[in-house]
Amino acid sequence: MLCLHGWRTSAKIMQMQMAAFCFHVKMDYHFVDAPFSAQGAPDPGIALFYPDQQYYEWYHKDDSAEEKKAQVVDYIFRILDEVTLVSGH
Repeated sequence: MLCLHGWRTSAKIMQMQMAAFCFHVKMDYHFVDAPFSAQGAPDPGIALFYPDQQYYEWYHKDDSAEEKKAQVVDYIFRILDEVTLVSGH
């Protein structure tokens, strides 16, 4: 399962948040960081529980939406290709 985190968090944070679920639901999980480093602070709840982390985002609010959408879609397809090669599915 490809697991994409929310805005200004990270794959590591999502993996920690989903640890109990992943323990009980056995399957191959692939946690992926967004392609861009966060350009601002994360949500206060994220910063409180996960301080001193590298945060990522799927887009920057000030960027051209169409240009970034294309980059993110390409990025996700590359990840899917890598996951498919690794898992054989």
